[in-house]
Amino acid sequence: MKLDNLKEATPYFKEMYAIEGVYDKIYHSLYEEFKAKGLSRYIDENIKDDEEKITPTLGTVVKLATLYWQKALLLKEADNSAHVEYLTKAISMFEKAFCMDHKGFPEMELYHQYALFRFITHTGSDKTFFDIANSLRLAILKEDANDYEKFNIFQKFSDEKFAIKPLQELFNQKDWFKVNLYASAYYMLIDLHIMHGKRDEALAILDEFKNAAIKDDDEVTKYLLNCAQKECGIKPSWVNRISSGTIMQSEITR
Repeated sequence: MKLDNLKEATPYFKEMYAIEGVYDKIYHSLYEEFKAKGLSRYIDENIKDDEEKITPTLGTVVKLATLYWQKALLLKEADNSAHVEYLTKAISMFEKAFCMDHKGFPEMELYHQYALFRFITHTGSDKTFFDIANSLRLAILKEDANDYEKFNIFQKFSDEKFAIKPLQELFNQKDWFKVNLYASAYYMLIDLHIMHGKRDEALAILDEFKNAAIKDDDEVTKYLLNCAQKECGIKPSWVNRISSGTIMQSEITR
């Protein structure tokens, strides 16, 4: 198994290093190796590897779609017109993924990755709004029971360019962190409705998010809930204490 892709390596190391604390150390080692390569080289090498696979799996197709839109955003940032080609490739790969057999693949990740792509490239059209909203709803509904399928990993120098704003801000404190997919899906869904002037709908979704987060001890989840509440003009339910570059234990305020 080739372990140069951090996302694909995650379940492997989760299973192999189940002892608490060891998994994070192994991941940090992989992250340092990735950081040394640099973002552009990392994307190009992974695209080349996956394009050469004769019979790509659904996971490979979703990964390629993600790499294509990340490549497109980098090219657009550099004013390179080739970004249009890669956006088209990304959409084509996602369409292919939706038509493939989803058995054995976490559908939550498929819908979440597609929604993240559409959210970051969203220009404000109503058609795109409904496309993103439906995909985020499906991502929340398809939440998988396996722990390693339920979160995404964001690493500095790569995903900070492609992450939603609150997650970008976390890179000021951490080099990498895990994010529950349902939490980022809820945040994007709320922010999307606020962007389109649908505050009442956003508040209803916020209540759903809060009810789900009450059962969750994850600090990044609570941080995203705080951000969503601020977007809606509501005082945050949790007080995050940030010290020495670490998100500390949050406290719920009654």
